[in-house]
Amino acid sequence: MNGCPDTDGDGVGDNADNCVDTPNADQADVDGNTLGDACAALPTSYNFKGVYDTEASGVSYTGQTARQLLISGLVDSLVGLSERAGESDAINSELQFFVTGDGVDDTPHGFTLKGGETVIPGPNFGDVSTGKNLNGKIAGGNGLGGGETSRLIGDDFFGWEDGLTTSGIPIDLVNLWITRVASNASDGVGVVIATVDNPATLIEAPTLDALGRDYRQLLQKFLIGAVTFSQGTNDYFQTDFASLIGTREGDSKNYTAAEHDFDEAFGYYGCRER
Repeated sequence: MNGCPDTDGDGVGDNADNCVDTPNADQADVDGNTLGDACAALPTSYNFKGVYDTEASGVSYTGQTARQLLISGLVDSLVGLSERAGESDAINSELQFFVTGDGVDDTPHGFTLKGGETVIPGPNFGDVSTGKNLNGKIAGGNGLGGGETSRLIGDDFFGWEDGLTTSGIPIDLVNLWITRVASNASDGVGVVIATVDNPATLIEAPTLDALGRDYRQLLQKFLIGAVTFSQGTNDYFQTDFASLIGTREGDSKNYTAAEHDFDEAFGYYGCRER
C-alpha cells in the first residue's frame, strides 16, 4: 500500500478503496470486481437487462423522453421569438403545438446531445415516442376531460390569482401565459420597464412584460413542476412496487410493472438510457 492508510484493514488502501469503512471481503460482490457491493461505484448509465429475456434491455421510458423534448422545444421557440406585428393567433398556435402535441409525430425535434451527438431515435418527435403531448400529463387535467385530473395536492390549485378564476387549474395558467406571450410578440411595440437608472427602459423581448415577468422562464419551470415532477413523484413513485414486482407489464414486455413505473419516474428526471 506504500504507506497509504487502510482504514478498514481489508488490504486495499483508502486511495483505491471505494468503501473505506467496510472491509470488502465482508461484503457480497455480485460483479466480482473484489470491491464489494455496499459501496460499489455509482453506475454511469441507466441500463438493466430484462427479467424475461435476460439478454435484452428491460428499460423503457421513451414517452418521458419525448415530453422532455417537447418542453425543451417550447423553450427554444420562446427564446427565438421575435416581434411579429398582427400575428397573435399564429404565435399562439406555434407555442401551443408543444402543449397539445397536435402534429408533433411528423415534426423534427431538432435536438442533438452535448458534443453534437445525434439523438437516437429521430429525427422526428414521433420516432422517439408517438402520440405524446404535455397537457395529457399535466397535474389537474387538460380541461377537456382528460389528463392527470387527480394529481393536485389536496385537489386544489392554490397560490395563483393572476388572471385565473377560482376554479382554474395548471393548464389554464399555461394557456394564459402563452396568450400573453403571443399578445406581447404581436403588438408591434417593445416592453417599457422602469429601472433604477431609467424609468422608461425599452426592452425588445417578447417574452417579458412590463412587470419584468419572463414567461419563457415561467413556462419552463412551471411545466417541469406540473408535468415532469408531478408525474415522477406524485404518480409513478406512488406505485405499490411490492405488489407489482412479479407482474409482467403487458403481454410481451421485457420488464415487470413495478420496474416500468420506476423507469418512467426516472425518465421524468431527464436522463437518457445508454
